[in-house]
Amino acid sequence: MTMWKLGVLLLLEIFFLGCRAGDPAPRAPGLKVLEAAMTSAELGAAIRGAIRNDSLQPFAYVEVDITLIDPSGRPIAPTVASMEDLKPGAVWCWTVPCCDNIADFKIVRVWTR
Repeated sequence: MTMWKLGVLLLLEIFFLGCRAGDPAPRAPGLKVLEAAMTSAELGAAIRGAIRNDSLQPFAYVEVDITLIDPSGRPIAPTVASMEDLKPGAVWCWTVPCCDNIADFKIVRVWTR
């Protein structure tokens, strides 16, 4: 197997497994996850959350990486929410639609560039 394939497999494993149970998700300094919860509505399930920029600098790009988990506890799919231009003190409320067969989710990381 070539080195790039091994690298891709390692990145996928890290992304799907995320943090160990009880560990907080890695996040960029200055960003605080205020809430994250799964909701269901007439149009289907969704994961909703909020992140606040507690730093003194604006972030040009912010992304939340999430792993969806099936009823048996297995990670089944990654998904993301992202936004541009999160100003200091601002709160970003995000929503990620998902299917009804998702039992749980895990925030893998919150990052900026």
